[in-house]
Amino acid sequence: MAYNSPLPMKVPRTSRVALFSALLAFSSVLAASAPAPNAEVLIERTFLPFGAAPSSFAIGLPDGVNFCFDPVRDGVSYAWTGGFIDLASVRSGMDKRITEARLLGPVVYREDGPAPLRRGDSARPPIIEFKGYALQDDAVEVHYTLDGVSVREEIRARAGGDGLSAELVLAYLRATFGEKPGNAGPK
Repeated sequence: MAYNSPLPMKVPRTSRVALFSALLAFSSVLAASAPAPNAEVLIERTFLPFGAAPSSFAIGLPDGVNFCFDPVRDGVSYAWTGGFIDLASVRSGMDKRITEARLLGPVVYREDGPAPLRRGDSARPPIIEFKGYALQDDAVEVHYTLDGVSVREEIRARAGGDGLSAELVLAYLRATFGEKPGNAGPK
């Protein structure tokens, strides 16, 4: 029998209804047994509300603390508590209308404006290049360069889930300076 040939038997309508009912019951069992929101670090790169860049990440941390990380400004744009996000409006299917993901909790922190970190002149906007991220058990580590300096920022929920904590590691490159060719030094 070829793979693309129809099945040799027809499924009676009553059997289809019973099968559909069984699938619905099974899906509700799966939903009830799904892990609690943010049992692990969750991440989605999606269309988020409050003017976040289209390339922003929704990141859910254990303890129910979630945040929007904007790779254009390399900073936390806002944070919310409770559930993670509802992606139904982003992955809408046939109607092709895409709207922002819905946050499943209240926003408790909001920050806007240009990049929060500066190097040197604080009035000069930095040159930022997002490099990627790494997931940890209870945190996310984002990697980017700020005016050519490598930055690793580890963001995790504070103990008790009452906020965020960030640790920055800056890697300055060391240069070896020597004498200018042809210069023998002071005489």
